[in-house]
Amino acid sequence: MKKRSKDIEEILKTILDTKYERIGLTTHRNADPDAIASIYLLRIFLEQYKKETYIILPEGMNSLSKNVLSILNIPFEYYRVEDLVNIEDIPLFIVVDTSNSIQLGNLYKHISGKEYIVIDHHTKGDLVDNAYRYFLDKLVSCSEIMYLLLRGKLKAHSIVYSLLLTGILYDSRKFTYVDNIIFDIVSELINLHNADYLVALNSLKKEMDISEKIARIKGAQRTRILRANKYLVLFTNVSSFESSVARALLDLGADLVFVVSINNETRVVSRSTQRFYRETGISLGRDLIPKITKYLGGTGGGHDTAAVYIGQCSLEDVFNVVLSVLKEYFGGVKIV
Repeated sequence: MKKRSKDIEEILKTILDTKYERIGLTTHRNADPDAIASIYLLRIFLEQYKKETYIILPEGMNSLSKNVLSILNIPFEYYRVEDLVNIEDIPLFIVVDTSNSIQLGNLYKHISGKEYIVIDHHTKGDLVDNAYRYFLDKLVSCSEIMYLLLRGKLKAHSIVYSLLLTGILYDSRKFTYVDNIIFDIVSELINLHNADYLVALNSLKKEMDISEKIARIKGAQRTRILRANKYLVLFTNVSSFESSVARALLDLGADLVFVVSINNETRVVSRSTQRFYRETGISLGRDLIPKITKYLGGTGGGHDTAAVYIGQCSLEDVFNVVLSVLKEYFGGVKIV
C-alpha cells in the first residue's frame, strides 16, 4: 500500500509539472469502456489545472463505448492521429490501459523518443521499458487505478463517476472477476459520488447487430476442438468481433479459446475460464501469449484469463504454434 501511494505521488507530480502545459492522452486501439472512462477522468482532472489536453484514439472506440457515452449523454471529443496537425508539439503523453506499443498503431512513432507515462493493469509490455514514468497495478480494471490516482483530488459531476463505474463493470465482467479493493471503490463511487449503478449497468447492455451474430455463428462453425488432459480448447477464425466470439465459445463449454482474425495483421484473442487458470496456474498474459510471441514474433499481452497476440503470420502458423505450446504444458494434446 505504501509503495502504491508513493508511485501515485510521483505520477501526479510529473503530470502537474508546469513544463507540461500540453498533454496527449491515449489508449489502445478500439478503446473499450474501461479505457474511455479512464482517459475521460484524467482529462477532467488535468483541465482543472488548466492543462491543454488532446485525447488521441489510434483507431477510435468500440461500439459498446459509443453506446455507453450515448446513454450517459457524455460529450467525448477526440482526435485520430492523422487529424492532429500539431502532434509533434506535445511534450508529454499519458498512455492508459495498455503497455504494448503495437496497441497504439501508427501513434507509436510519434510517441517513441518522447516523454510518456504508462498507467496500466495488464502484464508488463514493451512501452514500460522506455517510459519516463509508469504505474502498473494488477487490478481488475484501469478505472480502479484512475480512481486511486485521483481520489480526493477531482471535482466532477456524478455522471462522470457513473462512467467510471461502467469501466469497472465492463472489465470485471460485472464482478465475475474481482480484486481486494474493487468493492470498496464501487461503494465510494455510489455512496460518496452518487454514481448511478443501474444506469451504468444498463449502458453496457447492447443488442448484438446481425454482423456480430454472424461472426459468432461462423466462429462456432469453423471451430477446431483440442483436448488437453481434461480441458477443452477451441481454436477458430473470423474476420471481426473476435472477443465476442471468444466469449460465446466459453459459454459453449470451452476452458480455453483462441480466436484468430487476419486482415492487415494477424490478431489472436485468447480467453480462458477462471477454473482453468486456478487449476493449471497458466496465465494467458504472462505465459501463453509470450510463448506464442517467442515463436511467431509480433507482440502481445493481457490478463491471466484474457490476452491478445498481434503479428504477421498465417492461420496455420498460429494453430501449429498453439498446438506446440499446449503440448509443452500438457504433454499429449488430442485433436477431437
